[in-house]
Amino acid sequence: MTRALALLLLLAPVLAHAEARLPGGVSPTEIRVAIEPDADKLKFRGTVSLQVQTDKPLDKIVMNAAELKIARATIDGVVAKTSLDDEGETLTLTTPKKLARGPHKIEIAYAGAIKQQPAGLFAVDYPTKNGTKRMLATQFEATDARRMLPCFDEPAYKARYHVSVTVPKRQLAISNMPESRRTDLTDGRMRVEFAPTPQMSSYLLFLAAGEFETISQRVDGRLLRVVAAEGEAAKGKFALDLAARLLPFYESYFAQRYPLPKLDLFAVPASGGFGAMENWGALLFFERWVLFDPAINAEAARQGVAVTVAHEMAHQWFGNLVTMKWWDDLWLNEGFASWMENHSVDALLPAWQIWLQTRRERETAMRLDARRGSHPVVQKVDSANEANAAFDDITYRKGQTIVRMLEAWLGTDPFRAGMRNWMREHAYGNASTEDLWAALERDSKFPVREVAASFTSQAGLPLIDVSSRCDGGRTKLTLAQSRFSAGDANARPHTWSIPLILQPLGSKPSRILLRDARGEFDLPGCAPVVVNGGGVTWARVTYTPELRAALTQHFAELDAADQVMLLDDSWALVETGNLQVDIYLALVAQLKPNAPLPVWQQVTETLVEIDGWLRGTPGRAALRNFARSKLGPAMARLGWSAKANEPTTDSLLRDVLIDALSSFDDEPTLQEAKRRFHDWTAGGDLPGSIRGVVLRATARGADTSEFELLLGKAQSEEDHAQRQNLLTALAGVRNPQLAQRVLDTSLADWVPPTSRASVVVQVAQAGEHAALAWRFAQAHYDKLIEPLDATAKWDFAASIVAGSSDATRAQELREFTETRIPADARQPVQRVVEEINFRADKKNRLAAAVEQWVAAHP
Repeated sequence: MTRALALLLLLAPVLAHAEARLPGGVSPTEIRVAIEPDADKLKFRGTVSLQVQTDKPLDKIVMNAAELKIARATIDGVVAKTSLDDEGETLTLTTPKKLARGPHKIEIAYAGAIKQQPAGLFAVDYPTKNGTKRMLATQFEATDARRMLPCFDEPAYKARYHVSVTVPKRQLAISNMPESRRTDLTDGRMRVEFAPTPQMSSYLLFLAAGEFETISQRVDGRLLRVVAAEGEAAKGKFALDLAARLLPFYESYFAQRYPLPKLDLFAVPASGGFGAMENWGALLFFERWVLFDPAINAEAARQGVAVTVAHEMAHQWFGNLVTMKWWDDLWLNEGFASWMENHSVDALLPAWQIWLQTRRERETAMRLDARRGSHPVVQKVDSANEANAAFDDITYRKGQTIVRMLEAWLGTDPFRAGMRNWMREHAYGNASTEDLWAALERDSKFPVREVAASFTSQAGLPLIDVSSRCDGGRTKLTLAQSRFSAGDANARPHTWSIPLILQPLGSKPSRILLRDARGEFDLPGCAPVVVNGGGVTWARVTYTPELRAALTQHFAELDAADQVMLLDDSWALVETGNLQVDIYLALVAQLKPNAPLPVWQQVTETLVEIDGWLRGTPGRAALRNFARSKLGPAMARLGWSAKANEPTTDSLLRDVLIDALSSFDDEPTLQEAKRRFHDWTAGGDLPGSIRGVVLRATARGADTSEFELLLGKAQSEEDHAQRQNLLTALAGVRNPQLAQRVLDTSLADWVPPTSRASVVVQVAQAGEHAALAWRFAQAHYDKLIEPLDATAKWDFAASIVAGSSDATRAQELREFTETRIPADARQPVQRVVEEINFRADKKNRLAAAVEQWVAAHP
């Protein structure tokens, strides 16, 4: 994961089978690790003592180690011969005498390198008023604990960890557990020892050191802290207050007390390829996901903090207390934590309507699951690269929806009872997907295995074809299922056991289970019926023309979730040629200015995509006129300034509308944004609620002087979040010469190394210059990916061209990455290739029809 690129090029053909699982026969019970980092020289020394238990006589012990230099190793005091396998990332210890079955003690002295990307023990440099500072932290998931200590680096191996670290006296050191002892040394350093952890997997171990400050509060005797760089901790108050509410909420839900005496929320002043990590008792966040400043950030950023904190805290039970046995079941960690992040935030902050706010993420995953490159939720993982590639939208968002679907079908109380029993039975141990199904089935008496397996063991999603008739005052509903596919004519047919909510307009919902390819259901009354009410089931729905027309007629009467589901499904059917684009656009045309936020999110996202298809065509102007005619009245209703006590959803919608209108070159929006920007640079106020979107709108139409002003502010800005706002804004500049300046700036010394790649991706995705960004990315690929974690590293090239609708770009991506990305890490590339080809076909099929429709509806 942090090998040099040259090594990857040499080993790409064999890496698909490298890093296989350990041979077994030995299990750790107690691990004592002492680390002495030299932050200035980016290296460290360490010693580790492992108490292990062998279940049979062994000639050797094999554990994990990567990029470590072994100075000495003993087993039971006898010097052991050491052999490092760089490809397999293992360390083999051999003694002259065979090891008997039973307990043994392994002691190893070693040294390693401190990374400058989040893998193993890593360093982050960040600007302060007193110059550049450096902090240290660790990131071990999925397989990077082995880069800081020799260990059994697989989730099934659980042990108690005793950690100590030697650091300068001016620094604060933190780990999973509270500090238990501090010893001052004569050289200006101190040795900090921490209390032993509970039984846990190696990827959850954590260590950090630096010049930090904290804010804290106690909840039922447990210490909760936000730990951040000096001057930043106060921005963690929202996260800290939310964490103090989440802790008792989770303890009540799971009927399991949080077992550690403290919980730290640690903020890293940089951007990572991931947002946060659930280390037990010491959550790591890249700071935008835990620090929130209302003077700088919009409400969307507050919600991002909330769901991220909720997600990582949910892992303290789902993943940490009960852990998957192997990465095949990663979704047990991530799918359930993703479900709980929304479940908990919805319970504690119901006005946010968080399930609707995050519906776009679910839609993105559904689009992925309809492609040829999709995979089952429970997938086979054979290597570290495959484990890292598994952290995708199928694992997170499809997993999240399956959990929500099961809860809606079983009922809240039976579902929670099964979860509690499963948690109690497997606490401090490992469990599989099958273990969970067994617990839920036992407590609910429903056929959980049958339903859940049909959604987790096969890729793809069902399409439900709905027809109905009124007979004697009752609705006779016929449902037929097939596989919904986009761009994959050879997709294998599947049948699912599908739990559904049937929602007749104005009546109570019904819960059903569609087990066969076709089913008939009888409902009282003859009102139009929404199938998949609330959108809680992982499925698309299509209706007969008559039923669709009836639902369209009553569109404003539908719940917001059903409105956006009807739009999502309609557009997905348009994309695959199963519905005329006129039907979708006619639905958009009837939207009123007071339509709910998720509806506008769906519509603006779709219109922006269509706008990209029409780049360089005469029809683009007509499409933009249509878009402005729909979005303008909604913006006029809201206005630019927040009203007293306005709903959070209005603040979020304002941001969506300004962003969309400026992207459609709405002149009043662009001019008002520039006016507010210039007032701000002259010393006026620019509220955080609209600051980001005003900066983005200003940059889109910036002349050279405005560009220089934005760039200068980004370069001089010390606050990382504000600098990111400015860099994100600059990425959308329309002028191609200025866009090239932004790309060149991504490699400047003042841009944090972990932010370089994101600037290039934003230029590709936010403006008109995807081709320019792609050429730049190819020319500077090695330098751009060097600071990234493994997941982001292998995703980078695909992210640059992900929004393209040019089939030649897909071929260029495939050719470029063949020699640069290991074979077992190319899943993201294959998915994007499929998406680009599908977009190209979609553009060719639909662009002319869109042009005709908007021309006929001025």
